[in-house]
Amino acid sequence: MYDPRSRLLHVLNPTAAIVWTCCDGSVTVEEIAAELSETIAEAPPLDQIVTDVRDALGRFSKEGLLE
Repeated sequence: MYDPRSRLLHVLNPTAAIVWTCCDGSVTVEEIAAELSETIAEAPPLDQIVTDVRDALGRFSKEGLLE
């Protein structure tokens, strides 16, 4: 994903890409985690997915990718 403001290219793994596509301002962290749990084969427990989603959103925010 290219950020024209910072002129940086961000390479997302498949899970982070799913989180990113869900970032439309209308879904909760828990809803994103539920989407991931349905998408990932042999998904970890939901509480771990919620933690991972929060981590991914934190990284997106730190990089200035979220408004």
